[in-house]
Amino acid sequence: MEEMKKGRPALGKPPRITEHPSDVTVPRHDPVTLQCSADGYPTPVIEWYRDGEFIISSSSSSSATSSSSSSTGASRILLPGGALFFLRVVHSRKENDSGVYWCLARNSQGVARSRNATLTIARKSNSILIYYSDCIAYSADDATVVVQRSNRMI
Repeated sequence: MEEMKKGRPALGKPPRITEHPSDVTVPRHDPVTLQCSADGYPTPVIEWYRDGEFIISSSSSSSATSSSSSSTGASRILLPGGALFFLRVVHSRKENDSGVYWCLARNSQGVARSRNATLTIARKSNSILIYYSDCIAYSADDATVVVQRSNRMI
């Protein structure tokens, strides 16, 4: 902003993506964050797109913004720095968060587009991994062994 110090009006600076989103694979119902940040003057508005369709923008609020177009959108939050946070990713017949995402940074001086990032929802396996460990129990009476997984007896 050296121009302002010399008494001249500051010129704008077109947006530039400083952090691009990356491909990520996440289990269904887990949280995930897609990063995006940009600089420029005036401060750019960040917009997010999924498979070519607009989903959320930072212009609607100065703080975290939630998209409410569907129950899937309700789990997406645009963080103040421009990152897109998913409270829980959804993968069902009716709704699906998987796809190709990118962000746009926009101000009066121009537009910058990030690289594509693919969000993949991993299928949970039906197999159970069993880790063996030695356990010795001494008891004067008959002993009962309880095995639990995720706080449920199995």
